[in-house]
Amino acid sequence: MNATSVRPVALVLSIAGVALAALALPLALERWRGTTRSAEPAARALVAELSRRTDKLDEELASLRGELAALRAVHERGFAAQSSVQGALAPGASAREPSQALTPVVRAADFPHEFELRRELIRGFRAMNVEDREDALEQLAELARWGDEEARVLLAESLGDESAAVRARALKELAGLDEANLGEHLRATISDPSAKVRAVVASRLDDLPAEDAGPMLVGLLRDPSSKVVLEAIQSIDALAYEAARPFLAQQLQAESLEVATRAAQALRKLGDAGAALPTIQRILENFASDDVAGRVQNVKRLRRLRAFSQLESILAADASLAVREEARDALARIED
Repeated sequence: MNATSVRPVALVLSIAGVALAALALPLALERWRGTTRSAEPAARALVAELSRRTDKLDEELASLRGELAALRAVHERGFAAQSSVQGALAPGASAREPSQALTPVVRAADFPHEFELRRELIRGFRAMNVEDREDALEQLAELARWGDEEARVLLAESLGDESAAVRARALKELAGLDEANLGEHLRATISDPSAKVRAVVASRLDDLPAEDAGPMLVGLLRDPSSKVVLEAIQSIDALAYEAARPFLAQQLQAESLEVATRAAQALRKLGDAGAALPTIQRILENFASDDVAGRVQNVKRLRRLRAFSQLESILAADASLAVREEARDALARIED
Protein backbone atom coordinates (compact mmCIF):
# COMPACT_ATOMS: atom_id res chain seq x y z
CA MET A 1 0.00 0.00 0.00
CA ASN A 2 1.43 3.37 -1.03
CA ALA A 3 1.30 6.69 0.82
CA THR A 4 -1.63 8.03 -1.22
CA SER A 5 -3.85 5.12 -0.17
CA VAL A 6 -2.93 5.49 3.51
CA ARG A 7 -4.19 9.07 3.78
CA PRO A 8 -7.90 8.30 3.11
CA VAL A 9 -7.81 5.47 5.61
CA ALA A 10 -6.28 7.74 8.26
CA LEU A 11 -8.82 10.42 7.48
CA VAL A 12 -11.68 7.96 7.82
CA LEU A 13 -10.30 6.76 11.12
CA SER A 14 -9.95 10.33 12.35
CA ILE A 15 -13.52 11.16 11.34
CA ALA A 16 -14.73 8.00 13.06
CA GLY A 17 -12.85 8.96 16.21
CA VAL A 18 -14.39 12.42 16.22
CA ALA A 19 -17.83 10.93 15.66
CA LEU A 20 -17.40 8.50 18.53
CA ALA A 21 -16.18 11.32 20.73
CA ALA A 22 -19.19 13.39 19.73
CA LEU A 23 -21.48 10.52 20.62
CA ALA A 24 -19.70 9.93 23.93
CA LEU A 25 -19.69 13.59 24.97
CA PRO A 26 -23.44 13.86 25.69
CA LEU A 27 -23.28 10.64 27.66
CA ALA A 28 -20.32 11.90 29.69
CA LEU A 29 -21.99 15.27 30.16
CA GLU A 30 -25.17 13.64 31.39
CA ARG A 31 -23.18 11.42 33.75
CA TRP A 32 -21.36 14.51 35.09
CA ARG A 33 -24.65 16.31 35.57
CA GLY A 34 -26.04 13.32 37.44
CA THR A 35 -23.00 13.20 39.69
CA THR A 36 -23.25 16.92 40.32
CA ARG A 37 -26.96 16.68 41.10
CA SER A 38 -26.33 13.81 43.54
CA ALA A 39 -23.59 15.81 45.24
CA GLU A 40 -25.68 18.96 45.56
CA PRO A 41 -27.67 17.86 48.66
CA ALA A 42 -24.48 16.92 50.48
CA ALA A 43 -22.89 20.22 49.50
CA ARG A 44 -25.95 22.14 50.64
CA ALA A 45 -25.97 20.23 53.92
CA LEU A 46 -22.30 21.01 54.45
CA VAL A 47 -22.84 24.71 53.76
CA ALA A 48 -25.83 24.76 56.10
CA GLU A 49 -23.83 23.05 58.84
CA LEU A 50 -20.94 25.48 58.43
CA SER A 51 -23.37 28.38 58.54
CA ARG A 52 -25.01 27.01 61.67
CA ARG A 53 -21.66 26.59 63.39
CA THR A 54 -20.59 30.08 62.40
CA ASP A 55 -23.81 31.52 63.83
CA LYS A 56 -23.27 29.56 67.03
CA LEU A 57 -19.72 30.85 67.37
CA ASP A 58 -20.97 34.39 66.79
CA GLU A 59 -23.58 33.93 69.53
CA GLU A 60 -21.00 32.55 71.96
CA LEU A 61 -18.64 35.41 71.18
CA ALA A 62 -21.41 37.93 71.76
CA SER A 63 -22.28 36.24 75.05
CA LEU A 64 -18.66 36.35 76.19
CA ARG A 65 -18.47 40.02 75.29
CA GLY A 66 -21.60 40.64 77.33
CA GLU A 67 -20.16 38.81 80.33
CA LEU A 68 -16.93 40.76 80.05
CA ALA A 69 -18.86 44.01 79.91
CA ALA A 70 -20.87 42.98 82.96
CA LEU A 71 -17.75 42.15 84.94
CA ARG A 72 -16.15 45.45 83.97
CA ALA A 73 -19.25 47.36 84.98
CA VAL A 74 -19.46 45.56 88.31
CA HIS A 75 -15.77 46.16 88.97
CA GLU A 76 -16.12 49.87 88.17
CA ARG A 77 -19.18 50.23 90.39
CA GLY A 78 -17.50 48.36 93.23
CA PHE A 79 -14.37 50.48 92.93
CA ALA A 80 -16.38 53.70 92.83
CA ALA A 81 -18.45 52.64 95.83
CA GLN A 82 -15.38 51.68 97.81
CA SER A 83 -13.71 55.00 96.94
CA SER A 84 -16.75 56.96 98.08
CA VAL A 85 -16.85 55.04 101.36
CA GLN A 86 -13.13 55.61 101.86
CA GLY A 87 -13.62 59.34 101.31
CA ALA A 88 -16.42 59.47 103.88
CA LEU A 89 -14.43 57.70 106.58
CA ALA A 90 -12.75 59.55 109.37
CA PRO A 91 -9.00 60.09 109.05
CA GLY A 92 -7.09 56.93 109.91
CA ALA A 93 -10.07 54.63 109.36
CA SER A 94 -9.91 51.92 106.72
CA ALA A 95 -12.50 50.89 104.20
CA ARG A 96 -14.27 47.55 104.34
CA GLU A 97 -12.35 44.72 102.74
CA PRO A 98 -13.55 43.79 99.24
CA SER A 99 -14.58 40.31 100.44
CA GLN A 100 -16.88 41.97 102.97
CA ALA A 101 -18.36 44.47 100.56
CA LEU A 102 -22.01 44.35 99.68
CA THR A 103 -22.86 42.26 96.64
CA PRO A 104 -22.87 44.54 93.59
CA VAL A 105 -26.14 44.99 91.74
CA VAL A 106 -26.20 44.60 87.96
CA ARG A 107 -29.10 46.32 86.26
CA ALA A 108 -31.23 44.30 83.85
CA ALA A 109 -31.36 47.28 81.50
CA ASP A 110 -27.59 47.14 81.09
CA PHE A 111 -27.46 43.48 80.06
CA PRO A 112 -30.88 42.44 78.71
CA HIS A 113 -29.70 39.19 77.09
CA GLU A 114 -28.11 37.86 80.27
CA PHE A 115 -31.13 38.79 82.36
CA GLU A 116 -33.47 37.12 79.90
CA LEU A 117 -31.47 33.90 80.29
CA ARG A 118 -31.66 34.34 84.04
CA ARG A 119 -35.47 34.71 83.89
CA GLU A 120 -35.76 31.56 81.79
CA LEU A 121 -33.66 29.62 84.30
CA ILE A 122 -35.62 30.81 87.34
CA ARG A 123 -39.03 30.29 85.75
CA GLY A 124 -38.27 26.94 84.16
CA PHE A 125 -36.21 25.31 86.91
CA ARG A 126 -39.00 23.38 88.61
CA ALA A 127 -40.24 21.97 85.30
CA MET A 128 -36.83 20.62 84.26
CA ASN A 129 -36.03 16.93 84.31
CA VAL A 130 -33.75 15.57 87.03
CA GLU A 131 -30.54 15.75 85.03
CA ASP A 132 -31.18 19.31 83.89
CA ARG A 133 -32.11 20.42 87.42
CA GLU A 134 -28.86 18.99 88.74
CA ASP A 135 -26.86 20.79 86.06
CA ALA A 136 -28.76 24.06 86.57
CA LEU A 137 -27.86 24.20 90.27
CA GLU A 138 -24.39 25.46 89.40
CA GLN A 139 -25.88 28.43 87.53
CA LEU A 140 -28.30 29.08 90.39
CA ALA A 141 -25.40 29.11 92.83
CA GLU A 142 -23.54 31.61 90.67
CA LEU A 143 -26.59 33.87 90.60
CA ALA A 144 -26.96 33.52 94.36
CA ARG A 145 -23.36 34.63 94.83
CA TRP A 146 -24.31 37.85 93.08
CA GLY A 147 -27.17 38.42 95.47
CA ASP A 148 -30.03 36.81 93.53
CA GLU A 149 -32.52 35.93 96.26
CA GLU A 150 -34.78 33.87 93.99
CA ALA A 151 -31.83 31.70 93.01
CA ARG A 152 -30.87 31.19 96.64
CA VAL A 153 -34.45 30.18 97.50
CA LEU A 154 -34.47 27.61 94.69
CA LEU A 155 -31.19 26.17 95.96
CA ALA A 156 -32.55 25.79 99.49
CA GLU A 157 -35.79 24.37 98.13
CA SER A 158 -33.78 21.76 96.19
CA LEU A 159 -32.65 20.18 99.47
CA GLY A 160 -36.11 18.59 99.45
CA ASP A 161 -36.03 17.51 95.80
CA GLU A 162 -37.27 14.02 94.95
CA SER A 163 -33.90 13.22 93.38
CA ALA A 164 -31.02 12.32 95.70
CA ALA A 165 -28.54 13.58 93.10
CA VAL A 166 -30.23 16.99 93.07
CA ARG A 167 -30.36 17.13 96.87
CA ALA A 168 -26.67 16.25 97.16
CA ARG A 169 -25.65 18.81 94.54
CA ALA A 170 -27.81 21.51 96.15
CA LEU A 171 -26.19 20.85 99.52
CA LYS A 172 -22.71 21.11 98.01
CA GLU A 173 -23.56 24.44 96.37
CA LEU A 174 -25.21 25.87 99.48
CA ALA A 175 -22.29 24.79 101.65
CA GLY A 176 -20.00 26.83 99.46
CA LEU A 177 -22.00 30.06 99.44
CA ASP A 178 -24.12 30.15 102.60
CA GLU A 179 -21.59 29.58 105.36
CA ALA A 180 -23.66 31.49 107.90
CA ASN A 181 -26.40 28.84 107.66
CA LEU A 182 -24.15 25.84 106.96
CA GLY A 183 -24.87 24.18 110.29
CA GLU A 184 -28.60 24.50 109.75
CA HIS A 185 -28.37 22.97 106.26
CA LEU A 186 -26.24 20.06 107.49
CA ARG A 187 -28.52 19.30 110.44
CA ALA A 188 -31.54 19.35 108.13
CA THR A 189 -30.02 16.76 105.79
CA ILE A 190 -28.02 14.51 108.13
CA SER A 191 -30.86 11.96 108.20
CA ASP A 192 -31.51 12.05 104.46
CA PRO A 193 -32.54 8.62 103.13
CA SER A 194 -29.79 8.77 100.50
CA ALA A 195 -26.23 7.82 101.43
CA LYS A 196 -25.07 10.19 98.71
CA VAL A 197 -26.52 13.15 100.59
CA ARG A 198 -25.32 11.92 103.99
CA ALA A 199 -21.81 11.56 102.57
CA VAL A 200 -21.89 15.23 101.57
CA VAL A 201 -23.01 16.11 105.10
CA ALA A 202 -20.14 14.10 106.60
CA SER A 203 -17.60 15.69 104.28
CA ARG A 204 -18.69 19.25 105.12
CA LEU A 205 -19.07 18.92 108.88
CA ASP A 206 -15.38 19.67 109.34
CA ASP A 207 -16.21 23.25 108.34
CA LEU A 208 -18.04 23.65 111.66
CA PRO A 209 -16.40 23.98 115.09
CA ALA A 210 -15.42 20.61 116.57
CA GLU A 211 -17.82 20.98 119.49
CA ASP A 212 -20.74 21.34 117.07
CA ALA A 213 -19.68 18.87 114.40
CA GLY A 214 -18.13 16.18 116.61
CA PRO A 215 -21.31 14.63 118.05
CA MET A 216 -22.92 14.53 114.60
CA LEU A 217 -19.84 12.86 113.12
CA VAL A 218 -19.81 10.23 115.87
CA GLY A 219 -23.41 9.45 114.98
CA LEU A 220 -22.46 9.06 111.32
CA LEU A 221 -19.85 6.44 112.25
CA ARG A 222 -22.81 4.10 112.73
CA ASP A 223 -24.14 4.78 109.22
CA PRO A 224 -24.80 1.62 107.15
CA SER A 225 -22.92 3.12 104.19
CA SER A 226 -19.15 2.66 104.27
CA LYS A 227 -18.79 5.75 102.09
CA VAL A 228 -20.53 7.88 104.72
CA VAL A 229 -18.41 6.33 107.48
CA LEU A 230 -15.21 7.05 105.54
CA GLU A 231 -16.20 10.69 105.06
CA ALA A 232 -17.05 10.96 108.76
CA ILE A 233 -13.68 9.50 109.79
CA GLN A 234 -11.84 11.96 107.56
CA SER A 235 -13.76 14.90 109.05
CA ILE A 236 -13.05 13.65 112.59
CA ASP A 237 -9.40 13.39 111.61
CA ALA A 238 -9.41 16.94 110.24
CA LEU A 239 -11.02 18.29 113.42
CA ALA A 240 -8.81 16.16 115.73
CA TYR A 241 -11.95 15.37 117.73
CA GLU A 242 -10.63 13.57 120.81
CA ALA A 243 -14.04 12.43 122.04
CA ALA A 244 -14.37 10.19 118.99
CA ARG A 245 -11.56 7.83 120.08
CA PRO A 246 -13.69 4.96 121.45
CA PHE A 247 -15.98 5.12 118.42
CA LEU A 248 -13.03 5.07 116.03
CA ALA A 249 -11.67 2.05 117.90
CA GLN A 250 -14.92 0.23 117.13
CA GLN A 251 -14.32 0.84 113.43
CA LEU A 252 -11.09 -1.17 113.60
CA GLN A 253 -13.35 -4.23 113.45
CA ALA A 254 -15.25 -2.98 110.42
CA GLU A 255 -15.77 -5.45 107.61
CA SER A 256 -14.35 -2.92 105.17
CA LEU A 257 -10.57 -2.95 105.36
CA GLU A 258 -10.54 0.59 104.00
CA VAL A 259 -12.72 1.80 106.89
CA ALA A 260 -10.50 -0.01 109.42
CA THR A 261 -7.39 1.55 107.86
CA ARG A 262 -8.83 5.06 107.95
CA ALA A 263 -9.93 4.61 111.56
CA ALA A 264 -6.47 3.36 112.57
CA GLN A 265 -4.88 6.30 110.76
CA ALA A 266 -7.13 8.77 112.61
CA LEU A 267 -6.39 7.10 115.96
CA ARG A 268 -2.66 7.25 115.29
CA LYS A 269 -2.93 11.00 114.65
CA LEU A 270 -4.80 11.32 117.95
CA GLY A 271 -1.81 9.73 119.68
CA ASP A 272 -2.76 6.04 119.72
CA ALA A 273 0.08 4.55 117.65
CA GLY A 274 -0.70 0.99 118.75
CA ALA A 275 -4.17 1.14 117.20
CA ALA A 276 -2.67 0.50 113.77
CA LEU A 277 -1.10 -2.88 114.61
CA PRO A 278 -4.25 -5.06 114.33
CA THR A 279 -5.13 -3.44 111.01
CA ILE A 280 -1.61 -3.94 109.68
CA GLN A 281 -1.93 -7.60 110.60
CA ARG A 282 -5.26 -7.81 108.76
CA ILE A 283 -3.68 -6.31 105.65
CA LEU A 284 -0.81 -8.78 105.67
CA GLU A 285 -2.88 -11.91 106.38
CA ASN A 286 -4.11 -12.32 102.82
CA PHE A 287 -1.50 -10.16 101.11
CA ALA A 288 0.23 -12.98 99.22
CA SER A 289 -3.04 -14.39 97.87
CA ASP A 290 -4.23 -11.05 96.48
CA ASP A 291 -3.78 -10.20 92.82
CA VAL A 292 -1.44 -7.40 91.78
CA ALA A 293 -4.13 -4.70 91.95
CA GLY A 294 -5.14 -5.82 95.43
CA ARG A 295 -1.55 -5.85 96.66
CA VAL A 296 -0.94 -2.37 95.26
CA GLN A 297 -4.02 -1.12 97.14
CA ASN A 298 -2.83 -2.76 100.34
CA VAL A 299 0.61 -1.16 99.97
CA LYS A 300 -1.17 2.21 99.92
CA ARG A 301 -2.97 1.26 103.13
CA LEU A 302 0.31 0.27 104.76
CA ARG A 303 1.76 3.62 103.75
CA ARG A 304 -1.09 5.46 105.49
CA LEU A 305 -0.36 3.43 108.62
CA ARG A 306 3.38 4.12 108.28
CA ALA A 307 4.20 0.39 108.32
CA PHE A 308 7.83 0.95 107.41
CA SER A 309 9.30 -2.51 108.08
CA GLN A 310 6.43 -4.32 106.35
CA LEU A 311 6.86 -2.15 103.26
CA GLU A 312 10.58 -2.88 103.20
CA SER A 313 9.83 -6.61 103.21
CA ILE A 314 7.40 -6.20 100.32
CA LEU A 315 9.95 -4.18 98.37
CA ALA A 316 12.53 -6.92 98.84
CA ALA A 317 10.38 -9.96 98.10
CA ASP A 318 7.23 -9.27 96.05
CA ALA A 319 7.21 -10.91 92.63
CA SER A 320 5.44 -7.99 90.92
CA LEU A 321 7.40 -5.00 89.70
CA ALA A 322 4.28 -2.82 90.05
CA VAL A 323 3.90 -3.79 93.72
CA ARG A 324 7.59 -3.24 94.42
CA GLU A 325 7.51 0.20 92.79
CA GLU A 326 4.44 1.12 94.84
CA ALA A 327 6.27 0.00 97.98
CA ARG A 328 9.33 2.02 96.99
CA ASP A 329 7.18 5.12 96.50
CA ALA A 330 5.39 4.49 99.81
CA LEU A 331 8.67 4.28 101.71
CA ALA A 332 9.90 7.50 100.12
CA ARG A 333 6.70 9.31 101.08
CA ILE A 334 6.89 8.05 104.65
CA GLU A 335 10.45 9.32 104.95
CA ASP A 336 9.40 12.71 103.60
